[in-house]
Amino acid sequence: MAMPFCNGDSLNSLSDHEMEKTVKKRYIKLIALTVLTVACVLFLNLSGKGTKANAASNLWFEQDKYIVYEGNTFTLNLIYNGEEMIQQTDDFWYYGVFSSSDESVASVSYSGEVVCQGTGKCVITAYYLDMSVKCTVKVKANKMDLSTEEDTLYSHQEVKVTASGIKNASSYSCDIHRIDDDESWLWDDMPEVNWDGKGGFSIKAGRKGDYRIRLIIQNKKGVTYSKNFILHTIEAGPSTSDLSIAVGGSKEIGMANSDIVSVELKRWYEPESNYYHEAGESGCPIESDNTGKFTAKGEGTAIYSLSYMVDDGSILETELTVSGYVPEYRSFGSYLWVGQYYYPYIENSRWNAEIRITSSNPDVVTINNAGEIVPMSGGKATLTIWVDGMTFIDDIEVIDAHINSSNILTWPGTKFSFAVSGIPAGMKVTYSSSDESVATISKKGKLKTKKVGFTKITVKIDDMEYYYTVNVGQEIPVEAAIAASEVVGKATYSQDRRMEEGFYDCSSLVWRSYAKAGIRFVHEDYAPTAADLAKYMEDNGYTISYGLLPTSEMQPGDILFTSSGYDNGRFMKIDHVAMYYSTEDLYDTDVPYGYDYLYEGSDGYGTIVHAGKNGGGVYYSGYPYGSVVMIARINPDDFKK
Repeated sequence: MAMPFCNGDSLNSLSDHEMEKTVKKRYIKLIALTVLTVACVLFLNLSGKGTKANAASNLWFEQDKYIVYEGNTFTLNLIYNGEEMIQQTDDFWYYGVFSSSDESVASVSYSGEVVCQGTGKCVITAYYLDMSVKCTVKVKANKMDLSTEEDTLYSHQEVKVTASGIKNASSYSCDIHRIDDDESWLWDDMPEVNWDGKGGFSIKAGRKGDYRIRLIIQNKKGVTYSKNFILHTIEAGPSTSDLSIAVGGSKEIGMANSDIVSVELKRWYEPESNYYHEAGESGCPIESDNTGKFTAKGEGTAIYSLSYMVDDGSILETELTVSGYVPEYRSFGSYLWVGQYYYPYIENSRWNAEIRITSSNPDVVTINNAGEIVPMSGGKATLTIWVDGMTFIDDIEVIDAHINSSNILTWPGTKFSFAVSGIPAGMKVTYSSSDESVATISKKGKLKTKKVGFTKITVKIDDMEYYYTVNVGQEIPVEAAIAASEVVGKATYSQDRRMEEGFYDCSSLVWRSYAKAGIRFVHEDYAPTAADLAKYMEDNGYTISYGLLPTSEMQPGDILFTSSGYDNGRFMKIDHVAMYYSTEDLYDTDVPYGYDYLYEGSDGYGTIVHAGKNGGGVYYSGYPYGSVVMIARINPDDFKK
């Protein structure tokens, strides 16, 4: 073996013994130098003088010290394995968390946004899996002052706010956050903020709402200062800034906490034209009675200046856009079906169209609060649809079809007969299977399963289609999956009472479901932990994957083992187990936040059944699910006595 040596005395002149001593000395020096280098790196990182604040992991803040000012807001840039902005990813939201040592100095949100609350110093810690990293935040007193920090304005009213204490201001920005509890929101609700380039802000109220406006100024040195301004808006003036009216109809603008003083035409447009006419030119399609009532004589748009007096006597002014158009209603022209929701189809409609629908027979079809047409039972009814002043009539018939099936979980060689009722005599019904190698279905609805797999049965009645899934697996695993599904919503999660009737934890659900199907894993009278069950599956050759599989390769009764990544000292860090129930998301379930995506190579969603604290007992979830580290599938023949 060739040894690397630095320049120096030749070794050729040394005896074997001297050469051995020389080599040992030089290797000792090399080892000592290496240890010293590693120690220095660790010291720098652990003392906060390096970029990585946690040298034992691949997690670090891009910056480990921040010097900021009261009122400042910034987002931490956390890096994991070289990937920036880990707090923005689904994986961090599922497994990560931030905390502040002193929230009176700086608070931190789940996404890493830091809000500087007061002067002082604190430590922000990010936890991700079994790692943690820290950075310090020093908050200095804010030199920026506002002439007023809170005001109440009527809609469209304006206030001047002056910022002082900042020298050499070079740029400004603002953040606007709504702080009231009103969940309704329109684009014209928001206030407007403008800067005069020196230190003055002009804040104009929108239509309504309470807002926290963070006014931000940056000086020429790049130092950022900010201060919050609280705006309370009293809704006043017109209820909208954009009014649509069907040709031939009229509308009256709603006014809040105010009275109209004057209505003045400014300009008008012909349909589909950017060319405008002056107020004095003839042919305007919109007429006003100067009291707030507008009539659409034809198609086109008019811009009015509307002045109004608010309760304190102030006269305010805003622009109102009024459009005339011809809506066209398209009749449903066919049956409506119980179990579906319908919207009226209005051609040439407007984004702000006012639509009202009534039913002559609410027992047959009703209208919900969202304006949806909801069939309730079989029968006939008349719908009256009012669109911006124009009325349409539609006579409809509702079909309440019943099919004697749900989604099917079974094994090869089983049979089932579909039957349809509640439809008019002679209405055509057809059946089809998406994969006849898994299951076939006859013209009369006779289903026969052939092999393990998945197929979708389509029952078509007239122009309406109903879908049913057929999941075919091995008999015992299917029975176990069905046993687990039978306690969904009927059980309580408990580790202490996991083997008692009505109580489950994740591993006891799997064990007891399989026990009901005739197989007991690991122990004869009690369930192992999830990790011990996984070890048993691997030791006995039942592992089929060390990660997620496409739904096309999954079968009912497959056992999924997941790990949150924390080192719990157990096999593969496993801390949860679930059972695959069916291909396709049968119950409109949500996969855990951060896993609502189809990974590369996946071909659809599935459904699992499991027990957990978050679900309050036994419940369904969507597949893909969590961080699957292993999937097992038993061979029932191995358990035959």
